[in-house]
Amino acid sequence: MKNWKEIRAAIETHLVEQWVDADGNLRTPIQWENVVFDPDSENDVSALTANKESFIRVTMIEDGVFKRELGDMPECSEYAGSMVIQVFTSAGIGPGEIAGMMSDVDAMLRAKVLDEDVYFEPHYRVVGKINVGAWFLVTMEFPFTHAQ
Repeated sequence: MKNWKEIRAAIETHLVEQWVDADGNLRTPIQWENVVFDPDSENDVSALTANKESFIRVTMIEDGVFKRELGDMPECSEYAGSMVIQVFTSAGIGPGEIAGMMSDVDAMLRAKVLDEDVYFEPHYRVVGKINVGAWFLVTMEFPFTHAQ
C-alpha cells in the first residue's frame, strides 16, 4: 500500500538513478519541488542562470484518489497524478540540446512501471515551449496511476 509520499519517493529515486551520465554523475542539476537551494551549491538556480547551464525542474501533481473496481480487486483506491518535468536550456542555441534532453526524459518515464505498482501512461504531452529570459523552457507532463 502506497500513499502520496511513498509514490513521490519512488518516482524521485527513479529519476535520480536514471538522470546520470556515463560516469554516474547527475547529467544536469535537478530542481526539486519546494526545495530551498544553497546559494553556494552547484544546484543554485541563480548560479545556473548566470552560467546558462541546463537543468530540469520536477513537480508532482496529485490529481486525486478514486474508488475503482479493477479486475480481481472489487474495491480499490486509484491514485492518479502527473509528473511535470520542465527542461531548461540556454535560449538561442538551437533545438539540439533540448531535443536530446526531452528524449532522455521520455525514455525515463513514458510507459514505465516503478516499484511494481506505479504505472506511467504510454504517452506524454508537451504543455508548452517558451523563452524565459536567458532560458528556453519545455514543459512535459507524464500521467501516472497507482492502485491499491
